[in-house]
Amino acid sequence: MRTAIISDLHANLPAAEAVFERIRHLDIDRIVCLGDVVGYGANPNEVCDLVRTHADITIVGNHDAAVSGRMDYTNYYQAAREALDWTSKVLDEDHRAWLKALPYSVEDQGLCFVHGSPIFPEAFDYVFNLELARAHCRYAGRLSWVTFMGHTHLTRSWRVNAGGAWNMPLAPFRASERFKYLVTVGSVGQPRDYDPRACFVVFDSETQRIEHLRVPYDIKTAGDRIRAAGLSDHFARRLARGV
Repeated sequence: MRTAIISDLHANLPAAEAVFERIRHLDIDRIVCLGDVVGYGANPNEVCDLVRTHADITIVGNHDAAVSGRMDYTNYYQAAREALDWTSKVLDEDHRAWLKALPYSVEDQGLCFVHGSPIFPEAFDYVFNLELARAHCRYAGRLSWVTFMGHTHLTRSWRVNAGGAWNMPLAPFRASERFKYLVTVGSVGQPRDYDPRACFVVFDSETQRIEHLRVPYDIKTAGDRIRAAGLSDHFARRLARGV
């Protein structure tokens, strides 16, 4: 089975459309979305429509939880709070109810799909460096063979067992059954690894191959829509920088 794994679309419609179009031309059996469908961007309803139409599994992200009333976001920085307030006002009630019902994680055939750390999914903890990956060693027995995560908007992966954790290369690699793996899949709608192109992962269960793929999209249009909606210009500018 070939699975396309997307995350952190953040209401960026041009990026989401480009990624789903790319996936349509690949030999993909199912699509999994790791959450943060909304937030930051200007098209939350349209992106919710796309994900609900095309994704076979969708996980709740922290921004999704915030606008659907599942978590308190008063401690977020001002621009993020304002974007969530705006999203909450314009979001269709049907989409709000859908986001409110999404699971925190899904385990399937040795794989785990989750927005943040798989240990306490409801906390939306970040895993973005080797030290944080090593913190999962004590839970190695609980980890699925491969855990796919969003949240960080990065493209980093680690090999883990009870004895330690090791960085994996960014290039495509094959997962060994001798280890557990933590894989961050990057972001469709707001990459932060200095590559502004939309990013997602394809996992082939037969070859055990994990690959990050990049898709160019109309960044200017996405940024113009953010500004036209009255959201922070910061969210528009960082799209072009990929950080």
